[in-house]
Amino acid sequence: MPKAAASVAASIGLMIALSLGGVAAQDKDQSRRDLIKATAFASTSLASTPWMVGVEQGIFIKHGLNLTLKTVDTGGQLTQGLTSGDADFIPLAFSLTLSAINQKLPVVVVAVAMGDSTGKRSDDPLTITARKDSGVRAPSDLVGKKVGLVLAGTTREYLDAVLAARNVNPKNVTLVQVPPGGTATALQTERIDAAVTWEPYGTMIINSVPGAYLVQRGGRFITYSSALLTRSDVIQKNPEKVRRFVAAWLEATHWTRQHPKEAGEIATRWVPGLDAGVAAAAIKHVPNDPRISGVWIKALKDYSAQMEKRGALPGPLDVEKHIDARFLRQALQSGSRNLVDLEQVD
Repeated sequence: MPKAAASVAASIGLMIALSLGGVAAQDKDQSRRDLIKATAFASTSLASTPWMVGVEQGIFIKHGLNLTLKTVDTGGQLTQGLTSGDADFIPLAFSLTLSAINQKLPVVVVAVAMGDSTGKRSDDPLTITARKDSGVRAPSDLVGKKVGLVLAGTTREYLDAVLAARNVNPKNVTLVQVPPGGTATALQTERIDAAVTWEPYGTMIINSVPGAYLVQRGGRFITYSSALLTRSDVIQKNPEKVRRFVAAWLEATHWTRQHPKEAGEIATRWVPGLDAGVAAAAIKHVPNDPRISGVWIKALKDYSAQMEKRGALPGPLDVEKHIDARFLRQALQSGSRNLVDLEQVD
């Protein structure tokens, strides 16, 4: 090819490349402009792994959301974040979700944040562990022993249910207030004989305390689950934001179930002191089923009745009034592949 022709061809090629590059840049800029901004608060726990996965794996971006995720330590901070408007989405335990409904806060359940919609693994993340030479081989052996746990919350509810199933009076067990992160040390120093915790702390105890062992895991004694909440005004003002979030949530929970090792590693970058090996082992016991099933709704209603019986609620609540499953149904229509590994439910 003559030099002049080659020069022209090169120039044309450069112009095409620059043009295509410009189009690509414009498409990228347009894509960024099309992203909807959203905020979310999640807890600094292994149960929040799908939130972290969604951010680090670009799943929220893929579904058209520019999501800012903040992790906090308590359920009170989660509730405050949502009701103040600082967060559009949060996970919240059954008890706190029902308390928010009772307070007439504008909370709406749009998916399950953590739990098992079949009910078969409803309390798998909860464990009773014991130290070497404690003499505790079964829950009934806790009589006369010192048990470390969070006195007001899920671990106490779980222990009471386990003991009741064995006709053991909780008054015959010495309960010691120990935060989950302090249970391993309390066992190692023999301050307590056994501990009731949620994951990853049960696995951490077994891995880090010499001679410690598992006494009980789960057992379907209580429903340990959390709801994925937004506010009614978020749905009213920007239903597309909610639709995109729920679609991303289905994919993030599926990715977490399919890649427990990688998901656990991601969680270590968000949860202080969490070891990658412990995270990978413990996350298998945390059910990440996003579906709002009939079983799950019944469990929420039953929990409400239990709280009412204990005096924690003044009367019955219309929980279904605060559930909006349409976004989940829409996401399931286009993203059913994200559920192929889960048992079918109604």
